[in-house]
Amino acid sequence: DQAAAIKGLMRWVRLHPYNISQKVQIVVEHFRANVQHLLGGHAKAMVVTGTGVGAVFPTLSVVVQSAFPYRMLGTANAGRQFFNNLGAVLGVPVMATIVIETLKNELPRHLPATIGSKLAGSIASGAEGLIAGQNQGLSQAFGRLPPAVIHDVLSAVRVSLAIGVERAFLLGTALAALGVVVALFLPEIPLRGTIQDHPTG
Repeated sequence: DQAAAIKGLMRWVRLHPYNISQKVQIVVEHFRANVQHLLGGHAKAMVVTGTGVGAVFPTLSVVVQSAFPYRMLGTANAGRQFFNNLGAVLGVPVMATIVIETLKNELPRHLPATIGSKLAGSIASGAEGLIAGQNQGLSQAFGRLPPAVIHDVLSAVRVSLAIGVERAFLLGTALAALGVVVALFLPEIPLRGTIQDHPTG
């Protein structure tokens, strides 16, 4: 019928290689002209991360939609989104805790020996607030420092934060590897090519 023909035509237009290449060209040209110079040399890392995330999430959505009957797609998508949000709610505090606890343990080891323990505690508390988006405590701690040691303190904060972030990413890498192993044992389900239900076993 006419509706099916229009739908098929629009699908052909949307998925035609020429149209896809033009969209990609527009995105890349916009990135080069308006965004790349703002990233301070970190564009490659952002492209790698964004490509990985962009390739995984739509694939997971399609897999979930293909694993359930058509009448349950709304429930299946809602469940997938719920568990995505649950993972974010649990993952962010765990990662932040790792970074903060590492900072608290590593910072005293990297601070100059001339700084007293009380001032070192103030710097540590200020650095923890910096992670939470509050830089007032760290600014106050720096205000009580001699100018000669401010550079050493900044270096100590950077090193301690870097160690914490590294440990958080190591945990994330381990969880990602576990996810890959689990995925190897999942049953193979053909992707849905129609709105009609088909056997998934």
